[in-house]
Amino acid sequence: MPAAARCFLAALLAPCALALIARADVLVLANGDHLQGRLVARQAGQIVWESPVLGLVTAPEAQATVIPDSTALPPQGSATVTTTTTHRPTAADTAAAKANRKTTIESGIALQSGRSDRADFDLRVETTYQQRRNSLRALARYRYSKADGSVTTDRTEAGFRWRRELDPRWFGQTNTSYLSAKAKGIDHNLEQNVGLGHRFLKTDRANASLGAGLTGQYREIGDAETGQSLFGEVFQDFTLKLSPRLDFGEDFSAQYSPSGRGIRNLPGGQVQLIDTSVANYKLTLNAFLRGKLSDTLSLSLRYEYEFDNTFVSRGAKTEQRITTTLGCTF
Repeated sequence: MPAAARCFLAALLAPCALALIARADVLVLANGDHLQGRLVARQAGQIVWESPVLGLVTAPEAQATVIPDSTALPPQGSATVTTTTTHRPTAADTAAAKANRKTTIESGIALQSGRSDRADFDLRVETTYQQRRNSLRALARYRYSKADGSVTTDRTEAGFRWRRELDPRWFGQTNTSYLSAKAKGIDHNLEQNVGLGHRFLKTDRANASLGAGLTGQYREIGDAETGQSLFGEVFQDFTLKLSPRLDFGEDFSAQYSPSGRGIRNLPGGQVQLIDTSVANYKLTLNAFLRGKLSDTLSLSLRYEYEFDNTFVSRGAKTEQRITTTLGCTF
C-alpha cells in the first residue's frame, strides 16, 4: 500500500480509536456492579450500554446510573477508596446478547397441475449478528422452478456482508457474493465489494443508508468461457417498522463497468461471449413486507427485480419475482 494511502487510512481511523480510549464512563447497576464503557442510547425506559467485554447491554433506566469519567474519579487528595466489582453476566445480559443475534429460515412451495404443470420451491436462510461497531449478515438461498417438464429456474445464491461503524453515521463495508444460475448459463459468478456508506436516517423505527464502492467480478460461463470485470457500484437500503408486528424493507444497487461484454444464450442451454461493445451494467432491487404471526413465526411477501444488460436476449436481461414464504426466527 502506498505511503500516502497508509497516512490517509490512519488519519481516517485515528479519531475513532481516540474516542474509544478517551471514553471510560461507568454504568452502576442496582446490585452495585460497575461496567466501564459508553452510553449508546436511552430509549423506552432502557439504557443501551456498550461494554468492551460484554458488547451491547440493556438495563432498565430506573435501576442503573451513568457516571461520566470525570465525576467517577475521587477528588485529588481524598482518602475515599472506590471498590469495583467484576460484573458477571446475568440472565438479562444473556438475553441482550441473544437479541443481537438472529437467524431466519424462510421457505415456500407452490404446485400446479391441470392445463399446465408447474412446481416452485424457494428456501432462504439469513443470519444477522450485531456486536459493538460490527454488523454481520450471512445469506444463503436456493430457488428451483419447473414448468411442463422444463427447468426454468435453478439458482443458488450465497453472500456475506460486514459493516464496521466508523462513527455514528459513517461505516465501511465489504460484501462477498456468489451466484450460480444454470438456466441462464451462468455456472459461477463471484463478486467482492469494498465500499463506504453514510447512514443518513437512524431512529427507533427507521434506518436508511447510502454508499458507493468498487466491485470485482469473476464470471464463468460454459465449459471454458470466463471473464473478469471491475465495477463502480452505488448501494442504498431502507428499513421501516410500520407496527410492532409489521416490517418493511428494501435495498437497491447499481453496477457499471467501462469494459463491455455480451452474452448470448444458444439452443440446448449453451451460451457464448460475443461483441464486447455491449454496455456492462446491472441493476438489482429487493423489497419485502414481513408480518409476525407469533414470536417465532412470520409471513413474508417479497418482490425482486434484476436487470443485467450483458445478456443479448431481452427475455434473459430481466428477472422479476414475487414470492410468499413462511419463516421461523430463532
